[in-house]
Amino acid sequence: MPMKRLMALFGVENDTKPENPFAAALGEQLQRIPSDRLEYLAGFAGQLTRVAYADDDISEAEIDVISRLLIDHAELEADETRVVIELLRHQLDELRGCEEYRLNRAINEHSNLDERATIVEFLFSVAAADDLVSNVEDQEIRRIGDALKIPKERFMDIRGRYREQLEVMQAAKAARAQRETS
Repeated sequence: MPMKRLMALFGVENDTKPENPFAAALGEQLQRIPSDRLEYLAGFAGQLTRVAYADDDISEAEIDVISRLLIDHAELEADETRVVIELLRHQLDELRGCEEYRLNRAINEHSNLDERATIVEFLFSVAAADDLVSNVEDQEIRRIGDALKIPKERFMDIRGRYREQLEVMQAAKAARAQRETS
């Protein structure tokens, strides 16, 4: 993906100075990263944020997990991570309106199946950061997993690791407990 298209994805115009200081800072940081890595980073950060914001709120716990993943997995420096997080926080509506296929394609083109499965694991860890994977977050992760071409069995194995945090399972457990006490 050419730099100009990627910058547009984040709402940064390459040939004019952005008014948003976070966008300007991100543009400066991103220019040092090779374009193929930049494309992957955009998809990766975008998908993490989509899941965190699927329930119309991003908790501090989710931000902490996203930050850690950007440092550990995307190998960003702490200051670069802060810039990405701040821009994503300010661009939530634009990201939500972003065509999902662009984020998926960025990941699919620059990763293998094991790497994509790891991303699905990361998506669940973001959603579970506040000890609850809401139904809407679970559905968003399922859509992303399908788009990343994760086989259903592998997806369900990953999802099973978060069984206790799934809203649907917590509701079933509460209903069962209520029946037993009645």
